[in-house]
Amino acid sequence: IIDVRKKMTEYGASVLSRSDELYKLQLQRRDIESATANSMQAITTLLVLLFGIAAAVIITRQITRPLRETLDVVERIASGDLSHNLQVTRRDELGVLQQGIARMGTTLRDLIGGIRDGVTQIASAAEELSAVTEQTSAG
Repeated sequence: IIDVRKKMTEYGASVLSRSDELYKLQLQRRDIESATANSMQAITTLLVLLFGIAAAVIITRQITRPLRETLDVVERIASGDLSHNLQVTRRDELGVLQQGIARMGTTLRDLIGGIRDGVTQIASAAEELSAVTEQTSAG
């Protein structure tokens, strides 16, 4: 019995020793997996942040560049330069705005052309009237 008890105690100690080793191994594995998960989370967060910044830059450029071109045309029209035609390629709200400004430029150009023609006709009529008046005065 003593011999069996001694063997059982040795087996028990061996089982406890292996159990402790397995427990330590599991703790190490948990720590490694936790560190890996934290690293993956940090990398994923950075990638998402970079993607968000890139998307914001692209969207901003898609809005600000055509808006800047439109504002340049508006400034030219405001300063009296109606020679520039705005090329409209967009089909969104900004494209609708650009089409309206392009129509406004064309309408103003036509209006000023009509006024020029009217002024030319009035000047011709005034010259003819002046010539008739001189002829009448002369005799």
